[in-house]
Amino acid sequence: MSGRQQLRAWLDRSRLRDSQLAVRLGISLPYMSQIFHGERRPGLELLLLIAEVTGIPLVAWKENGVGTEAEDRRRKTISVG
Repeated sequence: MSGRQQLRAWLDRSRLRDSQLAVRLGISLPYMSQIFHGERRPGLELLLLIAEVTGIPLVAWKENGVGTEAEDRRRKTISVG
């Protein structure tokens, strides 16, 4: 199960609203929605906070091809340069 799927399952089990989790994580609701829909990838700091709050391990995000936005930029730079 991907990190996003685990996050959604955790949210369902916790009976929190998306907005409540966003507040706990210190992010906006639109950003939370983008993460759930795969439109944005959480950075390392946010991944660490998600792990702390939910218990979802960092590797859950990595195994499914999800890295940080900084890693994505670095890969593009390496493949172009």
